[in-house]
Amino acid sequence: MWREHLKTSVSSELGQILDKMIQPAIKKRYQSATEVLQDLGTRSPQLSAQTPPPATPPDSLKSAQGVDYTRLRDLLVTGEWKEGDRETFKVMLKAARREKEGWFDTNSIENFPGDDLRTIDQLWVKYSQGHFGFSVQKKIWLEIGGKVDYDTECKLGDRVGWRKRRKGRKGWLEYDDLTFNLEAPRGHLPSCARVFAWGGEGLGWVVGVLGWLGLVVWFSLLSHREL
Repeated sequence: MWREHLKTSVSSELGQILDKMIQPAIKKRYQSATEVLQDLGTRSPQLSAQTPPPATPPDSLKSAQGVDYTRLRDLLVTGEWKEGDRETFKVMLKAARREKEGWFDTNSIENFPGDDLRTIDQLWVKYSQGHFGFSVQKKIWLEIGGKVDYDTECKLGDRVGWRKRRKGRKGWLEYDDLTFNLEAPRGHLPSCARVFAWGGEGLGWVVGVLGWLGLVVWFSLLSHREL
């Protein structure tokens, strides 16, 4: 009788269980909830065995130069953006074989290993939920015209929050004035996209205009097809 009131059909296995639950003879019914659950488990495995959620694929830490990106990943997982930014600079120097020099030239960026750049960018994008990353900066750069000139550099700096108005005029921020949290403008990090062809970590961590060569190096990074 109960089947007549159904709006959707049920499986024959479940139907048998429901029939037994409402048997006129009490002795023919289930005597406990445990018996019902047991029959549900044996007759309808799809009900007892919940499909586990798909596992999150492990991070690809692939490197063409044997660079270990574990520390970078761990810093970004925990939202340690400033330390992650500094670690990004260090691992990029390793991947570019520029540790001794401590800075990048045009050739080292143009020939930067694609696997390594992709790994670094994907880690930033994943753990910032799409807020940070070189590919995020590249998208903004293309939105404002994708040119390689000082005007475009300034527009990009404005969009990602690397330039601020002070005393009536806009200027480039120094490293410690950057915002190392998700309240920062989209594309604000990694800031080492602005570590130009210039002397080492001391000067490299100053966000500012360091000449035409530095401009070319920065946009050479954003021009990579891996981004």
